[in-house]
Amino acid sequence: MGDVIQIHDEAVKRLKQESLVPTPNNYAKMYCKTAKDMGLSPVECRKFKEFVQKLPKSDQEYIKNKNLETFEDVMLLILRRVDTNNLKKVTSLLHKSLQPSILKFTDKEVLQLCEDIIDSPELVFQPDIQDKIDNIIRKRIGLDKEELNKRTKEISALMGFLSKYMKEAISINEQSGGDIAKIANEISELDDIDETTLKEFQDKLVNAANNIQDAVKQTTQKLETGSDYVKALQNRIKKLEEKLEVAERENYTDGLTQVLDRKAFELEVEKYEEMYKRNNMEYAVSFFDIDFFKKVNDTYGHDAGDIVLKTFAQLLKKSLRKTDIIARYGGEEFVVLSIIKDEAHLPLFLSRLKKIVNENKFIYKEHKLKVTFSSGVVIRSKYDSFEDAIKKSDDLLYEAKRNGRNQIRFDNGDVI
Repeated sequence: MGDVIQIHDEAVKRLKQESLVPTPNNYAKMYCKTAKDMGLSPVECRKFKEFVQKLPKSDQEYIKNKNLETFEDVMLLILRRVDTNNLKKVTSLLHKSLQPSILKFTDKEVLQLCEDIIDSPELVFQPDIQDKIDNIIRKRIGLDKEELNKRTKEISALMGFLSKYMKEAISINEQSGGDIAKIANEISELDDIDETTLKEFQDKLVNAANNIQDAVKQTTQKLETGSDYVKALQNRIKKLEEKLEVAERENYTDGLTQVLDRKAFELEVEKYEEMYKRNNMEYAVSFFDIDFFKKVNDTYGHDAGDIVLKTFAQLLKKSLRKTDIIARYGGEEFVVLSIIKDEAHLPLFLSRLKKIVNENKFIYKEHKLKVTFSSGVVIRSKYDSFEDAIKKSDDLLYEAKRNGRNQIRFDNGDVI
C-alpha cells in the first residue's frame, strides 16, 4: 500500500511540474512511468503490458511506434478494426476461393475451415488460419492445373492419332499414284508393243494394283483397329465435357442448399435489370432470414442447421415459378427475384409460404424443429437502382426481426 501512495504522490507532483492536465489518461501514463523510474511494477501497469503481449505482433508494433501506454490509448487501435458484421461478404467470397474452379474435391479440413470461418468471421485475422487458407488455395490451384493438363493430354492424343493415319493414307496414295504414272510413261514411250512386252506391262500393272490393294487393306485394318481407340477417346472427352458442365454448374450453385450462390445471383440480377430497363419487366426483391438459426446450431449442432437450411431452400424453390430466381445470399439468408404481372399476387404467394413453414416441423433425427422466417419485400420500380431496392429489402428484413420476427414486411407498409 505504501508503494502505491508513494507512486501516486510522485506522479501527481510530476504532472504539476510538466503542466499537464490531470486527466485519467495523463495520470495513468505518469503513474506507470513513475513506477518504472522507481523500479516498481504495480498490478495496473503489469495488466496493460500483459494485455499488449496477447495482441498480434503487428498491433504490438503499432502500439510501440505510437507510444500508446494506457487502455484508453489502445481504444484507438480497437476502433481501427473491421466490424465482424461486415465480414460476411468477405468470408463468403473466401469460401468460394477455396473451391477448385474446374474439378470439385471433398476435403474434411476444407469443409471444417469454411464452416468455422462462416460461424466466426474474425478467425480470418488469426495467423494460423491465414496459413491454412494459403495452403488450401495452393492445393486448389494445383488440382486445377493437374485436371487441365489431363484434359489437354487427352485431346492431344486424339489429334496425334488422327494426324498419324492421315499421313499414312496420303503417303500410300502418293506412292501408288507414282507407280502407276511410271508404268503409264513407259507405255507411252514405246512405238510398238509386242506380246512379250505387253505381258510385262500387264504383270507390272497387276503388281501395282495388288500393292495398292494391300496398302489400302493394311491402312483400313489400322483405322478399324484405331477406331475403337478413337471412340474411347471420344467417350472420355464427352465425359470430361460433362464434368466441365457439372463443375461450371456447381461453381454457381451453393453446395449445401443446391440453389444459386451469391456469384450466380449477381449474374442473374444483370439479366433481370436488362429486361426491366428494356421491356419494363416488373419484379420483386425478397430477402428471407431463418429466425433464431444460431440457436438451432447451438442446441442441436451444425448438422441440424444444415438440414434446416436445405429444407427451407427446397421449400422456397418448390414454391417459386421457373422464371423466378432463388439464391443463398450468405449464412441463413436467402434472396428471391420474382417476376410480377399483378402486385396483388405477391402477398398471396408469400402468405402461403409462411403458412406452410409455420404449420410444419423440420425433422432432424428424432427431433421436430419449429422454424419461422422473417422477410423484407420491395417492388423494383419504386427505386432508382437495384442497389437501392435490395438495400431497402434488407432493411425491411431486419425491421421484421426487430419487431418480433416471423413476419413479412412490404415497402408499402403492409405486414403479414
